[in-house]
Parts: sequence; C-alpha cells; structure tokens
Amino acid sequence: MMNVAKRIFIITFLAGITCLSATAQQRFTDFESGVPSYFSTTSSTSLTTSLTTSSDHVKDGIKALKWSATNGNKITATDLNIPASELGSYDPNSAQLFIYSPSVSVDKLIIEFLDNNGVVQRTGTMLLNFKGWRDYHRSYRYDYSLNNNLPGFVLNQCRITYNQAPGGSGIKNLFFDNFTFIGNKDARLPGPHMALDYELFRQEVGEDPLGAYLQKKNITVGTASITELSSLQIVKTNYARTIGGVTPAAVTAAKTYVDNCNISRNTDGSIKGRGLLASNDRATLALIATHVQSLTRAFVKNGDTDAKAKLLLFTECIIDQGVSEGGRNDFPQSTYTEIRIFNIGFLEALTIYPEQLRIDVIKLLKWSNEYNKIYDPNFIPGQNTDFLHVKLAFLFETALSLTSVDETVNDLKYAKTFLENYSLTSEGATSFHTNHTQVQMFLADIPATDKWKFFSRKPPMIMVIVLAIAVGIGITYREQLRYMYLSIS
Repeated sequence: MMNVAKRIFIITFLAGITCLSATAQQRFTDFESGVPSYFSTTSSTSLTTSLTTSSDHVKDGIKALKWSATNGNKITATDLNIPASELGSYDPNSAQLFIYSPSVSVDKLIIEFLDNNGVVQRTGTMLLNFKGWRDYHRSYRYDYSLNNNLPGFVLNQCRITYNQAPGGSGIKNLFFDNFTFIGNKDARLPGPHMALDYELFRQEVGEDPLGAYLQKKNITVGTASITELSSLQIVKTNYARTIGGVTPAAVTAAKTYVDNCNISRNTDGSIKGRGLLASNDRATLALIATHVQSLTRAFVKNGDTDAKAKLLLFTECIIDQGVSEGGRNDFPQSTYTEIRIFNIGFLEALTIYPEQLRIDVIKLLKWSNEYNKIYDPNFIPGQNTDFLHVKLAFLFETALSLTSVDETVNDLKYAKTFLENYSLTSEGATSFHTNHTQVQMFLADIPATDKWKFFSRKPPMIMVIVLAIAVGIGITYREQLRYMYLSIS
C-alpha cells in the first residue's frame, strides 16, 4: 500500500504538470510539424479537410498551413498565454503573420486578438488585394490607436475571419506561415493590404512607402503634345542604359542561385520555390538584383537563352515571395550602395520581361523608391536630402519605363514639380539631412564661381538638368538645382 508521503508527492507532481500545461506560452509556429493542436477552424466539421499543411506555397521551411475557407469562416489559435507585460513593452511588442493569397481580390481578413476572458482587445483588417506573400505586422502597443500607445493585455487567442466581397462565393485557399504572436521588433512597413488601417500605424522610420503609395494623381492623363514628345526623346536619350558585360563566374553564380531556389509549378500553374524569409534584408535584396543583372547581361551580350529562362522564372518567384509592391523592400534612404544595386539590376532587365512581368517589376520599383511622392499635392517641408541624392534618378528612370508615353510625360511633369518643391529656399529650408536643414546652407556656402562645375559632373546630375530643360523649368530654378547637387553629390 502506497505510503502517505509518496501519495502527496505524486499529487503535487501531477498538479504541477497541470499548472505548467495551462500556462504554457504559444509564441511562434512555423507549421513544420503539422497543424498545431491549439488551432481550430469553423470551415468544416472535419479539421483535416479544411486546415492542413502543404508544400505548395511556403515562406520558410518546407510546409505552410493551408486553409480552405468560405465566407465567414474562422481560424482560432487558443491558449497563447502571452503576458500583458510583453504586449505593453516598448520594443519587441509586435506580431508578424505571413499570409499567402493566390490571387488579387477585394476580399479581406479580419484579424482579432483576444484576452483570457474572450474579449477582443485588438482588431485589424488585411485586404487580400495582392497575389503572393505579405505580412500582417503590427505592434500591440503602437499600431491600433490614433494615440499610438495602448496598454498591454493577456493575449490568449488570435482569431482570423475570412470575409468575401459582396457577391462572392465558393472556397478560397489561403496559406499561412511563420506566425510570430509576440516578440518581433523589426520596423513595421505596412503595404497596400493594410491601407484601411494605415492611419493607426506609428511611423517609426524615415521610410513611408504606404503613405507615398496612397498619393493619387489629381489630374487626368492627357495626350502628350508634339513638343512634349520631342522633349521626352531628349530625356530618354540621356537616361538610356548601356548594358555592360558579365563574367562567366557571375553567370554561373546566378544560375546556381536560381537552381538552388528549387522553382517549379504546382498543378494549378502557380509558381513555388524555396521560401524567402529575409525579404527585407539589404544584402539579400542586393544579391538578388546582382543575379538578375548577371542573367540579363548573359542573354543580351552572349545570347544565353538558358540565362533568360532562369531570369524570367526567378523574377516571377521572388515577386511571389513578396519582393514586390507592398513588400518589405523599401530600403532606408541611407542605404546608398544597396539601393543602387537593387534598382539598376531590375532596370537593366525590364526590356526582357514579358508585359505582365514587366508591369509587376515596375510596381516593385515604384514601391521601393516611394515613387508616388511625386503626386503629393501638399508638399511638406522637411524632405530628406538622402532621398533626393539616392532615389531621385530612379524615379525618372521608372517614369521613362512606363509603357504609355502619355503617362510618362504626365509623370515627368509631376517630377518637375517635385523637384521645384525640393529646392525652395525661402526663410525656412525645405530639406534636411540627419536632422539638419540643408538647402539654405547649400546656397550660403557654395561660391558663385563654382556653380557651373555642375555641368562637368557625371549622371545622374546631368540627366536631371536635361530633364529640367526638357520640361521647361525656368533659369532661376535651374541655378538653385545646380547649387543643391553640387553640395550633396
């Protein structure tokens, strides 16, 4: 017969196990081991038929969660048990959930976070207006209120509801990967899929790609005049890229990189390949663009058709992985080298891409350079001269890459106004660098005898002057622009 001491020990031990089980935290899942036991869905009475793991689309590893959903269906992750102190902390207080949409739609996901009493404490909307991978990335403390500072709460549930647009029907297959419920401390860069909640995000870095993206053209694109088309040819001539050579080693490295991505097609024709989790890593993005450039040059210079085939497949795959419009590929303005490598690699490849892929890459370049800033009708003083110095020329090149000449001329006019606003030199200087106003210092510190040195400088400075002449900027403004470029080049 068991003695009393032993019986007490066993009861205490079992109680401890029960306590630990009840308070275990669920901070992260990558779905590599299957559907987590704490996930459930209302999609079907059978969990395994509507919520499974799949290798069709992955962001990392070899498996992702596949959800076959109809309108109003929900996924719920329960028993997360994340303490309030973590959600209310100052730094690693964000969730990041990677979500794959197989097609562009007007459907949306409602994502809710509930406390241990089942009360909704945070709600966000994610539009499914994209194809490929995007992230739902928000700080519990800063990104759900206009005052940008909410207290923490015990996070016990995450609930995702699929809402089809009015008139929609049928099943939509969505994929989820690398769910971090708490602990992410990367800068949040919301994309167009977060447009409905944009005003709730705290801007914590100098880059604001969604803010730029949401600027809309305030005039209708008209038909370009004969004079404008003539001027356009001048600008195009001065911006024409000369494709350089490429070494055999660089071509081999690019082809090997593409081969290692294991790119193939699913039965529905969609592309699949090795996941790219580091889609915001500067070095990775620069490496991708370097390989794009090498494959482009191998085809253009050497007639390497295998390089072309790999280029097209590789580009489609990385766009599907979220290196795209709305992705995390807007470089910090001080990232001089990587910004140039990234843009030049894709710009050189534009003439090779078929129409839809070319359109997707132009969208990628626009997003990465905050192109839509040129449409802002309400210029706000305080623009960073790093943006002017590093990204400006790529705005022009991207405009010149548009398939419609009317749209190109229209956008160059916007670029002209953007430049004029950048160079204002009234009482308050309108540009800054590392928190110091610059434009007044440019004019004050540069001797008048040096201003014509501008003409001896290499592109992009000369290109900008040609643009200025082509679109009819006045002489006073051109002189201001020379001063500015002489100072920041």
